[in-house]
Amino acid sequence: MNTHKNARLTYLRRLVVRDIAERGLSASEAVAKHGVSAATARKWHAPYLAGGAPQLLDKSSRPARSPRAIDPRVAATIVELRRKLFLQATIASYMGVSKATVCRVRDVQACLT
Repeated sequence: MNTHKNARLTYLRRLVVRDIAERGLSASEAVAKHGVSAATARKWHAPYLAGGAPQLLDKSSRPARSPRAIDPRVAATIVELRRKLFLQATIASYMGVSKATVCRVRDVQACLT
């Protein structure tokens, strides 16, 4: 099972859901056995009912999108101006971004990931 160090309940989630779905225990019986709340057991059981066992796997905590991310073209222009030794304040006023944004952009490849 592919888990990370903070996913202590991943294995327990599967046990609780298996007890409820396959062994026919109620949520309160299953949680008495495993030591979690009944609300948590119902919260874990609902995705299982909707999509089966794959729904019990851990999801990525990385956001799907970053609305405040720097546009890669702007980042590339900032990097180019930095290479030409323009000052931070000059680049910021020319590009229409803050000085902190200019300082944050170190490498175009870092901005693309």
